[in-house]
Amino acid sequence: MQLCFAYSTLQKTATIQVLKKAGRPSERLLSHENCRFTKPVEHECVHVHEITEAAGTEEAEADAEYDNALKEAIRVDKESDSAERGKK
Repeated sequence: MQLCFAYSTLQKTATIQVLKKAGRPSERLLSHENCRFTKPVEHECVHVHEITEAAGTEEAEADAEYDNALKEAIRVDKESDSAERGKK
């Protein structure tokens, strides 16, 4: 039983760490490896696109999904810690 609890706790902790490392979708850095460089200090960025209401909504929904997943992982981790402490 202890081994099962340890694995479960480790899995929850790993989920939290992965989510935190990935960061919110709207705050992730962009890579410019596919952009075209015409001069050393200028490039044509492939990330430039028209900002629309739909794109903004999509980004907000992705951020909300991330926030909810992180909150849920933290909540479950805290609950399992509390339950384990109650057994001791």
